[in-house]
Amino acid sequence: MDIDIEKIKRRLAEVTRDLEKVNAERGYCMLKQKRIDPELCANAAAMVVDEATEFIVAVADLLLKTNEFPDLRSDAEIVAKIERWIDLLGVAMRMDSLHDNEVYWRYKNVDGDCILLSASLHCLIRDKAENARRGFTPLCEANYLTESLAEIIAKTKGFECFEYDYSAIIAENKEWSRLAEGER
Repeated sequence: MDIDIEKIKRRLAEVTRDLEKVNAERGYCMLKQKRIDPELCANAAAMVVDEATEFIVAVADLLLKTNEFPDLRSDAEIVAKIERWIDLLGVAMRMDSLHDNEVYWRYKNVDGDCILLSASLHCLIRDKAENARRGFTPLCEANYLTESLAEIIAKTKGFECFEYDYSAIIAENKEWSRLAEGER
């Protein structure tokens, strides 16, 4: 049986082009951003744990009990806090532990859990009808919130938080997101 290496290379190039197109359409541009210091990323995740754990557990409990998304969008202070946590999780996602074995084993893919928690936090400030249209249910989101938070807590346990101004990184992330939306 002959193996046509050139045919395989051509097919791989086609699939890669298709994947890049899909990534641009879905806004996965953050994956192409340059990695930043894993310590900064882990610190951002640990800051979310410190600031948001009590709130996330309370909201998850409410989602389980009522099976309805609460109307948090009417409270500007809560929306601002959730957006801050989403921004910090965006910083943590730039760890990119999948492409660095040392970082992967040191932080145990905490950036993947940050992606899940960020998506679930978005559901809390999104319109209920939009959540339903996208297939997000309160019970599933309660589960995702608690599971991803528990994983982040476990993976940042013992990590000593330090003060850091993430505003420049957050601004860069927002610019990347804005550019990705323009590519659609």
